[in-house]
Amino acid sequence: MVGRAPEAEALAALLAAEDGGIPVVHLREGDGSPLEALVPARRGARGLAGLLEGAGLEASARGGLVVVEGADHASPALVERVEAACGRAPVVAMLRGRLPGDEPLLERSEVLVAEGAREDAVDLLLAELGRRGIGVQRREAPAGLVAAMARAGVRVPGFGSSSGQASIEMLGLLPLLLAGALACGLLLAAGVSRELAGHAATAGAAALIQGRDASQAAERALPGWSRGRARVSVVGRRVTVRLAPPVAGPLADLLEARGRADAGPAP
Repeated sequence: MVGRAPEAEALAALLAAEDGGIPVVHLREGDGSPLEALVPARRGARGLAGLLEGAGLEASARGGLVVVEGADHASPALVERVEAACGRAPVVAMLRGRLPGDEPLLERSEVLVAEGAREDAVDLLLAELGRRGIGVQRREAPAGLVAAMARAGVRVPGFGSSSGQASIEMLGLLPLLLAGALACGLLLAAGVSRELAGHAATAGAAALIQGRDASQAAERALPGWSRGRARVSVVGRRVTVRLAPPVAGPLADLLEARGRADAGPAP
């Protein structure tokens, strides 16, 4: 699955939900959204994730999906390990720029291009793959509520037809809109907390270099509302700041941000 990252991820999730028991391999750089951990996993997905973990792979389950993260350059080898462990070819979502090591995977796979709003980008991608002699199929990527349902592992019947799309959009519209607004708010709060924790840890490390109290410097670098939610620890020359976002209940612990900074060797 190739294309822009949001569309490739949504279409890969949709295909996996249509045919249960297929894991999705995410090839991306950086961590995923912390909200992914909020989607409860189904029994079948948990069983498949356990099977992959028993084969030494890092797998997680959410909804009906099983996701194997991979950011290294050996993407064909990773996909082969997943296929050998579960006996089925996975869906691979390329959520990062393609690397030279990806070419063998593209050449031996059924390549789908996730089409979205930016047709110019899709045309450029098709032209590039055509020059390399790699056959592709084009498929519309889900968007909006349909994409959210697919990422949660919910099968979306009738996607691709106007009547099916309309019926899905109308089904449970208000609850899904409320859930989407809540998810956006949680994601924003988690992102702000991550930035603040990283800034505070850097301030603490700078204080260590200058011979000052690192804990006090890290706390002073935080805005007033967040200081009661922060925990600062200094181990040797490393400063760690843990900051819970401004949400109530167990979600505060689940979305806790962590920032680390190292002051380097002692003078």
